[in-house]
Amino acid sequence: MTENSFQHGEKNRYFAAKAIHAVIYKGQSLRRWSEQQKQLKLTTQAERFISAYLLGSLRWFVQNKTILKSLLRSPIKDKDKIVEILLCCAIYEITRMRTPDYAVVDSTVEAVKIAKKGHLKALSNATLRNFIRSKEEFIKTARLSLEGRYSFPLWFIKQTKQDYPNDWQTILDASNQVPQLWLCINTSKISLAEYQQQLLIQTGQKGVLLYGFPHAIGLQQNTNPTELPGFSDNLFHVQSPGAQLAAEILKPEKDDFILDACAAPGGKSLHLLYKEQSINLTAIDVSRQRFPMLEENISRTKLKAILICNDLLAPEKWWNRKKFTKILLDVPCTSSGVVNRDQDIKYLRRASDTDMYHHKQMSLLQAAWDLLEHDGVLLYCTCSIFSEENTKTIKQFLTLNKNASILEIKNVDALKKWGVIKTENGVQLIPGKGLNDGFFYSLLHKG
Repeated sequence: MTENSFQHGEKNRYFAAKAIHAVIYKGQSLRRWSEQQKQLKLTTQAERFISAYLLGSLRWFVQNKTILKSLLRSPIKDKDKIVEILLCCAIYEITRMRTPDYAVVDSTVEAVKIAKKGHLKALSNATLRNFIRSKEEFIKTARLSLEGRYSFPLWFIKQTKQDYPNDWQTILDASNQVPQLWLCINTSKISLAEYQQQLLIQTGQKGVLLYGFPHAIGLQQNTNPTELPGFSDNLFHVQSPGAQLAAEILKPEKDDFILDACAAPGGKSLHLLYKEQSINLTAIDVSRQRFPMLEENISRTKLKAILICNDLLAPEKWWNRKKFTKILLDVPCTSSGVVNRDQDIKYLRRASDTDMYHHKQMSLLQAAWDLLEHDGVLLYCTCSIFSEENTKTIKQFLTLNKNASILEIKNVDALKKWGVIKTENGVQLIPGKGLNDGFFYSLLHKG
């Protein structure tokens, strides 16, 4: 990008700062911002700048707030927190983007004015110029604290260190890396090699392949999936490798009756159908906000599945009394293993959430178990790295259900190659061990 492309972006900076303010101080998901962004009809250049500015600022906000604290004589008042956000974003832009320093200062001060905080323009100007003069010193000082070093809330750092005393630093560093875009290729329509060739011809990207993942291909993070070859022909959907392991472990077979519980937005359902289209698949989700995404994704591919918007905990409202041979239960969790893809998780989760999710997971697991036939299998999974949501949940479930036992997860090539922590109750992928995804899988047999 040229220098001039940055110099008139005050409104873009203010718009992004408002989204960050909503995440950090109002507890809103970035999904709301994405919906608003679509309505603005921004240029491609503006979209890319805002995305880099917003997501990068969120990724390093904890560190940059630590830096800002040392730059200010007193904290910024609650009613003026949008200025705090803009200054932290400016620190990110100065340290990690290619914007000239003077352009960052000028645009940020103008964004402060747009925010109707003109009384803080002089403070903003002076603070940023002070940082620019001695930025290495300010950064070095901030990194002396755990929050400043890893840019995570302290509770998250402590929990990660407790669960992974030998890997916690690697996990936190990997969780701050910019993720790749991963596709799950519909190999019932096109082979991975053929799609890779189409991709190279039409986009110039060769794509990254991973041993043990027969449907996965990775691309540059700023790639727009709708512009990729085969989008309108349903040749792929977006899904990370860690999530793709679900279908590889469950191994759908001809005429299986499978329940995908907590199914929205539908990536795992699609992958199961890619692998074996003859399965009788029922996909259920309770969320009226997320269910339309499940409907859209399944209908777009023209694959067959029964879709139900209802509560797994109330089977009397939707279940036809025919038990399932296999169940995939991807339960709600803290999402602590996929922070690199969803940076708002750092600010939307609290230390108390792990216990709350644990109780919810136990309820869902018991409800799903009652729908499973004798000799059937249930795959429990989370995108969490915290033991309270994973091994503790399974251990407690086994104690309460004597007809449940753990099956060894085997004959999955990906697990032989990529870093996995084997637990007594399943397998745990952690960020920083090759895949940068944190997923837990436990395969249960009903006997």
